[in-house]
Parts: sequence; C-alpha cells; structure tokens
Amino acid sequence: MMKYFWTYLTLLVLFVLQTTVGRYINIFGIAPNLVFVFAVCYAMYNFPVRSAVLCVVAGLLADIYGSGIMGINGLLYMYIGLAVSLFGSTLMKKSTPAVAIGVMVVSMLYQTVYFLICYTMRGYGPFVYAFVRLIIPGGIYDGAAALLISMWTLWLSEEHIRGF
Repeated sequence: MMKYFWTYLTLLVLFVLQTTVGRYINIFGIAPNLVFVFAVCYAMYNFPVRSAVLCVVAGLLADIYGSGIMGINGLLYMYIGLAVSLFGSTLMKKSTPAVAIGVMVVSMLYQTVYFLICYTMRGYGPFVYAFVRLIIPGGIYDGAAALLISMWTLWLSEEHIRGF
C-alpha cells in the first residue's frame, strides 16, 4: 500500500516541479514533460490496469495545467500506458538506456498524435516546423529525463515488490 502512496506522491511532486521549476530548465525553449516520462516508465514496469489508472491521472493533471482540449491528454496517456504496459514492457525494461530510448520514441509518437489532433480541431500549425523544432527535441529531452526517472520507477515497480 505504501508503494502506491509513493507512486502518486511522486506523480504530484513531478507535476509541481514541471509546472514551476521545469519551465526554467529548458533547452531551446523546450522543457521536459516529467509527468509523461514518469507515466511511461511506470507503465513499463507494471501491470496494464494499474498503469492505465496512473496514466489517466497523469493525463488529467496535464489537462488541468492547460492543454487547451480538456480530457485529450488523459485519453492519450491511458492508451499509451496500456500499449507500453502490454507490448513494450518486455522489450524495453531490460536496461536503463533501453527504457530511455523507448520513452523517447513513445514521446515523439505522443507529441505527433497530439499535434495532429490539435491541427484537426483548430486547423493551424505547420507540421514540419513542429516536428523538427518541437517533437524531435522534446522526445530527446524526455528520453534524457527517463534515465533518472526510470531508476525511481523501478523501485516503485511491482516486480521489485515481488522480489522482497
């Protein structure tokens, strides 16, 4: 039960860090998406249902902070959490660099889908500019953040609990 407390406390702390300090820690105007990175790392190490619940909470936090389209991040995070938990967990959790590369790829896919949804809903935004200047650097930055966050997430994982 304490692992769940620490998991959701970590999510809340990362959300506060992302919304306060995170905007000042940027490279070329791109800040890391710590909540997304934690949700994806958590999904890699845990069962699908628990991963989906945490990802929905993380997505709703992102929606509350100001995504523009309420509920879209909750939905996208949930699908990403389920997919990563079902398919990616066996491929990516072998080592920390593999987790970072997996987070980088998933982050780029998420940002691309999010951009396309926003483009469809609002009808603005050059895709090539967004992909080169925002999506690729954002994915790389999220992959770098995953190097640190994945170690903490491994400690929170259920496999680690079973190993006691």
